[in-house]
Amino acid sequence: MQFTSALFSVLAIAGLAAALPATPTATASATATPTCSPGPTIDYTVVANDTLTIISQKYSSGICDIANASNLTNPNFIALGQVLKVPTYVCNPDNTSCLSKPGTGTCVEGGAATYTIVAGDTFFIVAERLGLDVNALLAVNQGVDPLLLQVGDVINVPVC
Repeated sequence: MQFTSALFSVLAIAGLAAALPATPTATASATATPTCSPGPTIDYTVVANDTLTIISQKYSSGICDIANASNLTNPNFIALGQVLKVPTYVCNPDNTSCLSKPGTGTCVEGGAATYTIVAGDTFFIVAERLGLDVNALLAVNQGVDPLLLQVGDVINVPVC
């Protein structure tokens, strides 16, 4: 019987030890803090089908980083052959601060009743430029196909 009780005690102690959480041990680890080294600002000439999004992705930059460095008044409009300043390998690319919120107005106070389309214009861009909701602009231009705007087309603007 004593052998059985001694065996039971050993097994009980082993079971108790297995049930206890492991004692944490300190391990020395040197984790390097990542650093960011932005690249140079380069001159980039806009080619066909370029957008700031495409250019920013190509050079690890942000849309607004390029717009600000290039003094663009409208980041939605760049012209073929235009030379842009492009900051490269930006640590924290800015893709939002320069983008205006969509317009909410239903009419323009005392503005012109018409607008002449220029290169790069869409109904959305014109509405944004005028501070209008795009649906308000579309409403006064029934019969105009928004997908077929041409440079020089004259569209109506809702005036208050």
